Amino acid sequence: MRNYLSKIDKKTSDLIRMIGQEADRKGISAYVVGGIVRDILIKEKNFDLDIVVDGDTALLAEALAKQGKGRVTLHKSFGTASVKMPEGWHIDFAAARKEQY
Repeated sequence: MRNYLSKIDKKTSDLIRMIGQEADRKGISAYVVGGIVRDILIKEKNFDLDIVVDGDTALLAEALAKQGKGRVTLHKSFGTASVKMPEGWHIDFAAARKEQY
């Protein structure tokens, strides 16, 4: 498989790295999912990140918002959080869960 990650623009990779570093500091696992993965593969610009968190979504979102001077919105009833960054990025955090049908 090709190394598509090397094709990510610097601002996107810096933001993903910042999320990873915050997750590491908090002892939380975080994974990039959703449309950004598709857009990386087709080399499309995207300002929307979806992160699945194995841990406290609010803790990670609040830490990222503080570091990046963003604004956090918590959706406690759903266990999710959103961060709007000054540069236009919108980041959604959702808790990892197991579903059974």
